[in-house]
Amino acid sequence: MNRVLCFAGRSHHRERLSPVVNALRARGVECPYICTDNAIQLDPSSEYLIPAGEPFIDTLSVLESSNIQQVTEMTHLMLNSIYSQVVELAEDITTFIPPFWISYSVREFCELLVAVRKIYLKYKPDVVIGLHENNAFYRVFAYVCHEMGIPSVVFSEGILRHRDQKTQGKQSLACEYSTKLFVWSDNMRQAYIEAGISEEKVVTVGIPHMDYWFQAMKDPQWPLFKPSYKAQLGFNPDMPLVTFTLPILHRYEGSPMKAIGAVADWAANRFTQMAFSFHPFEGEENVKKVKDAIANHPYAKVVGGDVIPLLAASDLVLCQHSTVAVECMAVGTPMAQIDLDNVGILESLSEQGVAHEIREGQLNKILEILEGKHILNYAMIEGWINTNVGPRDGRAVERVLAELERL
Repeated sequence: MNRVLCFAGRSHHRERLSPVVNALRARGVECPYICTDNAIQLDPSSEYLIPAGEPFIDTLSVLESSNIQQVTEMTHLMLNSIYSQVVELAEDITTFIPPFWISYSVREFCELLVAVRKIYLKYKPDVVIGLHENNAFYRVFAYVCHEMGIPSVVFSEGILRHRDQKTQGKQSLACEYSTKLFVWSDNMRQAYIEAGISEEKVVTVGIPHMDYWFQAMKDPQWPLFKPSYKAQLGFNPDMPLVTFTLPILHRYEGSPMKAIGAVADWAANRFTQMAFSFHPFEGEENVKKVKDAIANHPYAKVVGGDVIPLLAASDLVLCQHSTVAVECMAVGTPMAQIDLDNVGILESLSEQGVAHEIREGQLNKILEILEGKHILNYAMIEGWINTNVGPRDGRAVERVLAELERL
């Protein structure tokens, strides 16, 4: 294995895959990132790859004038096919997606298909890595890998939602074109197999981006991390820190802005330090709105970047059903599911006995949890972590590299 390409279409992809990329490079494997444009310029490479000095390939760099005509012809063919189809009204995308976005998106993906084929021919990768195949852009990379006989490996997207499988078949599509799907735990592996992915494709490795943290937690100096990182963030290291981690807002159960406002007001009135952390794909406008609203707050601020250090530094994390919940419990921070609208949380963790619950009128319960007045069953939490987090020996990257060598 001499050359590997790693897709980093968003900064989040690079953050999660960098431990694998860095380990490959340490073994002498050439491993540049590969990125592509998107219509609304989310996470352009100039914001996260260039400042970091990372070697990368932009898909547009291989396109020539002759390819533009090819892309145009493909786009016309696809658009004619779309607009000539007779389908049920509820399934007719032309009724709810503006014509500009249909034409632009089709052209963008035709362009990507042509570019990826050229990149593979030019760079001849031994393996191509993506965070997950449910990403629309990486799906094209995986498709061309399948077409050209190049191994593609992907990772589990995060905590599995059984609803997503029932309504969208999402887990069934997680490894349609790829060679291997690396997952966190045996429980997760079984869920993918039950969704129809063949057993030989799915391999339990652990969580590669958590290796550093699992190793750090074994260090005798680990208890010093919490106050130290609080201070780095500008919080008082001697006071408790509560973090409210939000899913992407349109997936929040209830009214997210109402909850943010209520929590911020409560923190000001109860002299409690509060960090707000947004989903990496959240729109900049929403994040800015909250930053502006709490700009003069005496105890609260929005904290960006990698969320795991923030989770480890916190004394309590408020969240709903998300991957952050798993990462939070993996680093040993207590968690409370927040439902101030009393609408119910999808696949509730509090109902499973592994998280506290804060509903309407119960924000003062946060202080009671911090004071140790509400204690959850340790054995139940540890069992849940073992089932959902998988190996915590800090050697997930080693297992990934061993599997890559076998391809």
